[in-house]
Amino acid sequence: MNQSKNTSNHINHEKVAKVVRMAQPYLNTATATLSLNKEIQTELYRWNQQLPLALSMNGYEPTAFGVSLSAMLNRITWRTEGEQPYFLQQFQRYMANFELSLETLKHMHHVLETVQPSELGSWISAYTDYFEIGWHISQDMPLTRALSYLEINENHDGLLSWIKTHDITECHRFGSSLAPGDMLSEIHLSITTETPRRTLEIGLLLFREVGLTYPPDEILSALLLSQSTEIYASLLLGSGGMVKIGLTFPEPSTEFILRLCHSVGIENDTRLALFEGSLNTDGPVYAEFQYFADQMDVELHYLIM
Repeated sequence: MNQSKNTSNHINHEKVAKVVRMAQPYLNTATATLSLNKEIQTELYRWNQQLPLALSMNGYEPTAFGVSLSAMLNRITWRTEGEQPYFLQQFQRYMANFELSLETLKHMHHVLETVQPSELGSWISAYTDYFEIGWHISQDMPLTRALSYLEINENHDGLLSWIKTHDITECHRFGSSLAPGDMLSEIHLSITTETPRRTLEIGLLLFREVGLTYPPDEILSALLLSQSTEIYASLLLGSGGMVKIGLTFPEPSTEFILRLCHSVGIENDTRLALFEGSLNTDGPVYAEFQYFADQMDVELHYLIM
C-alpha cells in the first residue's frame, strides 16, 4: 500500500476527539453491563489506548470501530480496523504484552503476506472473568484460499460437504484468536440466493451437516422473518472441529431481533436497551443467531464509526 502517513497538519482532529470521547463512556457501559472484574476492565482500557486511540493520536484514523454484545450478557466484543501496515505496527506493540507462541505469530504473518489486505483489524472479547484477543481481515477472498490457512482434518468433513453441495465460494472475513493452546480460526461465508427463504434453508442445512439438530420451531419461526437474500455463516473452528456456528443477518428489523431473542429465552432486558442507547447508533447492523456446543445465543453487532 503506497498511501503515506498523514502529517500533523492533516490530522482530522475532530475525528480524533470523537474517538477519545467515545472510549471512556462506552467502556464504562460495558463494565457495568457485564460486571467485569478489575483485570478485564484494565485490559479493555489497554486495548483501546494502544489500538484505536493510539492510531488516532498518531494521525492514522481507525477505519472502523464497533462492538457486539451477547444478548445473554455474558460476552462483549470490541473490534477496530485500520490501514495496513500502520495498524500492524501498532498491533505488534499491543501483542508484546502477551507471551504468544511463535507458531501463532507466524500463522498471522503468513496470512497477511499472502493476502496483502488493505486493512487489518483487532478484536477483544471480554467475559466476566477472562478475555480473548485476536485479529481479522474484513475482505472478500476466494474460499479456497481461506481454507488453505486452516488445519483441515476429518473433523471438518461436514463443513466441506456443505460447501461443495451448495457451491459456497466466497469468504467474507477471516481471522484467528491469539490465545494459547488450540488456535481458533474465524471465517464468515457468504450465502446468497434469489429468495430470503432459500438463503436461510441453505444456512440451516449446515447445522445438519456438522451433526447438530435443527433449531427448535420457535427459533425457526423467528429466523423466517429475515428479508435478506444474503446472509453469512460465521464459524469458529479449531483442530477438533466446529466450536461455534452462527447465521448473521444484515440490517435486522426490530421485530426480527425481539422475536429471535425471545426464541432463545431472552426476555426484554433493560440492560440491553441501556447499552444500545449509550452507543448513539441507529441500532444493530447485524443480528447473529449462534449455536455453541452447550447453548444457543444471539449476538447484536453495532458500528460506532
